[in-house]
Amino acid sequence: MAVFVVTWNLNNEGGNYAAARAKFIKQLDAYDYKMTGKLDTVAWLSSDMDAEDISKHLNKAQDKGDTLFVSELNDDEYNGRLTDEIWDWIEERL
Repeated sequence: MAVFVVTWNLNNEGGNYAAARAKFIKQLDAYDYKMTGKLDTVAWLSSDMDAEDISKHLNKAQDKGDTLFVSELNDDEYNGRLTDEIWDWIEERL
C-alpha cells in the first residue's frame, strides 16, 4: 500500500457547495483516508492503486470546472506542520 496526498477545489458550485463537497467526500469513502479540519480540501489516503487511477475515480465526483491533485508520498521525502494524529496515520501506512 502507498500513501497519497489529495487536494481539490470545487469551483463554480455556487449555493450547492455543501452538496458537492459531500459527494466528493463520499467518493473518498472508498479508501482508507484521513482529513484534518485545518486543511479543508486535503486528504491523505492509503491505497494499492496508483495516482492516475485514484484521480480517475475521484474525478467521477467532480464537475468539469473542479480541480484535483493526487501525489504519492515517498518514505522520508515529506515534511510540514500537521497534527501528531495525521503524522502517526501517515507513518503507520508508509
